[in-house]
Amino acid sequence: MVLFHPVGDDPWRAEEQRDFALAALAFEHEVSIAVLGARVRQLATTGGPGPVAEDARAFRALAHHGLRELLVSDEDLRAHGLAAHDLAVPVSILGAVDLAARIAAHPAVVPL
Repeated sequence: MVLFHPVGDDPWRAEEQRDFALAALAFEHEVSIAVLGARVRQLATTGGPGPVAEDARAFRALAHHGLRELLVSDEDLRAHGLAAHDLAVPVSILGAVDLAARIAAHPAVVPL
């Protein structure tokens, strides 16, 4: 199952996505999350407490519960001035075509 919300910075949608992922993981579903657009900033490391640091901690916690992978677009990272070394969590960085193919290959895709 892939969860994604393609556009926007709505923090409630991000929390909803993580809650849905945690619920699916509790029932032993295989879950990946695609973090797209400006939302890639939620994965960035920061120098201190704050909303971005809390988002990164939440994504790290999902990994401990069995999250298969976080998928990000290399174009989205570049557009927001980020690289793999700027992220607080391990991700699979893919080009747009490969990302679309990876999402399409999952048996269930849930847009949130």
